[in-house]
Amino acid sequence: MRTFAPPTGSYFYPDLVLVKGEPAFKDDAFDNLLNPLIVIEILSKSTASFDRGEKFKTYRDISSLEHYLAISSTSYFIEHYQKLNESEWKLKIIEGEAKDFQLLDGLHLSMKDIYRNVKFAEKS
Repeated sequence: MRTFAPPTGSYFYPDLVLVKGEPAFKDDAFDNLLNPLIVIEILSKSTASFDRGEKFKTYRDISSLEHYLAISSTSYFIEHYQKLNESEWKLKIIEGEAKDFQLLDGLHLSMKDIYRNVKFAEKS
């Protein structure tokens, strides 16, 4: 789902986006989401810097966004950013195959579930 960041007028295609309640759209085409609650990006070598940097900076301007997850594709590693208020975000690092974490009240995730069927490349 294409997600629209109003202050900059930028559009992005997150790997996964979750909405609380009814989705709101920029126009009647219903393809420009305005109110994501959670945005998840899967990091790759070619996208990691942009996803963590300029893209996340733009996402932070979306008033409804409360959580941003940057998920490594090369190891059991997640950066979970949670909005504290309009100008502050808290970073929590989740690392290791055996880790579990709470994303929202009542929503617990496990690294084993997130990375199910993922085969990491052998490190040289």
